Amino acid sequence: MTQAHDRHAAYYLTLADIHEENWQLFNIEWPQIERGWEWAKERNDEELLLAYLRHFEKLLDQRGLWITSSIWGEEGIKIAQHTGDISALGNITGNLGSTYYRLGRIDRALELLTQALDIARDLNDKTNQAYWLGNIGLAHYALGDLKRAITLHKQSITIAKEIDNKQSLAHGLNNLGMTYLRLRETGQAISHYKKALAIAREINHQEIQQNALANLGTTYYDLGDLDEAMNANQQGLMIARKIGNKHAESVLLKNIGNVEMSIALDHHQEISPLTLSQLNPAMQCYIEALVIQRDIGNPQELGGILLSLGRVWFLLDDMKKALTYYKEALEISQRVGDLPDTANCLSNMYLVYMTLNKPEIAITYEEQALALHQKMENPRSMAASLQHLGSAYYELGSMENVVDHYQRSLSLYQQIRSPLDEAMLLGKLAKISMQLEESQQSIESREGLSPQLAAQTMV
Repeated sequence: MTQAHDRHAAYYLTLADIHEENWQLFNIEWPQIERGWEWAKERNDEELLLAYLRHFEKLLDQRGLWITSSIWGEEGIKIAQHTGDISALGNITGNLGSTYYRLGRIDRALELLTQALDIARDLNDKTNQAYWLGNIGLAHYALGDLKRAITLHKQSITIAKEIDNKQSLAHGLNNLGMTYLRLRETGQAISHYKKALAIAREINHQEIQQNALANLGTTYYDLGDLDEAMNANQQGLMIARKIGNKHAESVLLKNIGNVEMSIALDHHQEISPLTLSQLNPAMQCYIEALVIQRDIGNPQELGGILLSLGRVWFLLDDMKKALTYYKEALEISQRVGDLPDTANCLSNMYLVYMTLNKPEIAITYEEQALALHQKMENPRSMAASLQHLGSAYYELGSMENVVDHYQRSLSLYQQIRSPLDEAMLLGKLAKISMQLEESQQSIESREGLSPQLAAQTMV
């Protein structure tokens, strides 16, 4: 039986060599591949186990089998340490760190990626130095430390150029573009995405192409260019499905859902409420993406989809369902330590409670969001939170707090040179000033009346 097991395990390794990119065959044969791994583990065949890791790590990542990948990776580290294979140890450690990043365990990911980077530096392995620096940058991006992320991505790009590694260069440009987009530097983001896409097409690297297209789609969406956004996302979705990348497929479905929602809002007549049929194209994309993410378990992406579904129900005026989705998204973002997504969840919950005419509760959520924006040093988001808080205090009639929060928001918008937001806040402050002046005049006029007439004017 042992010989049969050996033949079984060796057969699937040979199959992996021949069909390295064939994810359809991988899907069919996966139960047998997994069995081969278990047999090799039972026999403590270290060489065979390391071979399985080398051959199947990429397909495990593409198909979103990250929990299995983490189990295999932890075993691989023990073997590489036992055999003294430093090069293998560095690769397995870095790949395992990247897997934990996918699973939302950012602290563990940083620990392993830093170890992998140290090994790459000891071995003078420039290719892996560039790669691990980029992935460490992504971890800091997830934690909201955008300045550190930019520094790391630039270091990665510098090394990639130095060794003329176009794949690493495209990865670095794409990652840097993501960071610029979160900083609202859309011109820089688009420039980096387009450079990454051009290089990826030149070297025929489809995974980087799909990622760059997804990021371009997100940026065009933020700019309000829905046609370009839809075009980029649909191109990316075709590639993701072609190469069997389930995570990317989910991301692109969510992006397309966002575009569909904006189209529905653009076509919506203000005199009538939105209907489920109008938002159904967006909802179907979100649900399809949600099914994928619940299966493969990427918490950051799952949280984003839940937020999007919450917004659908918010627009349909079903605050109970909206809160259900928002609360699950908030729990996920807090658990994985994703500060930007946590702040986003909190602000969406603020909107729900404002709609429910509960400004006191709304304030508690937005104050938490503001604290996170301050921690991340994001002035635009800080300004938006302060404006939200001013609006909530307005509903409570606390004009002193309204003026204070609006003025602080205005100051930030002036610092980042956002003239439209400045003009809007100046208009609000002028309106409040007039209201306060009229109120003061009314008080002064009542003071000159008899007690009976003054009481009548207050009814």
